[in-house]
Amino acid sequence: TTRWGKFTPLDLINEYDVGIIEIDPGTALPATLAFASQEELEALSPGTPVASVGFPVEGLAGGATATKAPGTLHFGHISALTDVFMVRADPEHRMLIQHSVPVTGGASGSPLIDPSGKVIGIVNGGNTTVFRDKSESMTAKVRLPSAALINFAQRADLLQALAENRAAQE
Repeated sequence: TTRWGKFTPLDLINEYDVGIIEIDPGTALPATLAFASQEELEALSPGTPVASVGFPVEGLAGGATATKAPGTLHFGHISALTDVFMVRADPEHRMLIQHSVPVTGGASGSPLIDPSGKVIGIVNGGNTTVFRDKSESMTAKVRLPSAALINFAQRADLLQALAENRAAQE
């Protein structure tokens, strides 16, 4: 259900949960959270407490009927900060936040929030492994939890560039 605009799923590899939400400029805007500054993002370190608010109901009993479920708040800590290839990097290039906030289907796109309430990341991956379901068509996939208990978020400045119409030039 959309309230302030439209949602367009992107035609990418189906393991990625990606879409664009466009807010109609003539409507009352939903409440928004502030982005952490570049300095705050580069100062993040393992052990920093974080939280996420989302709607993680995919695959849960009753999840298909929970269309008006309230958002859920979960807590954890930053486990590691790396570049997008999971390699050590200088603070400016640590764009992948590994964290211990519980994540399941439906949480993608949720904000990852620091102790001051600022958005430091966008949740985009949980501790799941994707398998082909051989009993279904060749495109059917099953996601199963892994024992790693490591989840992922993209650092917020990637989204901030889009919000400020700077993404194309950067």
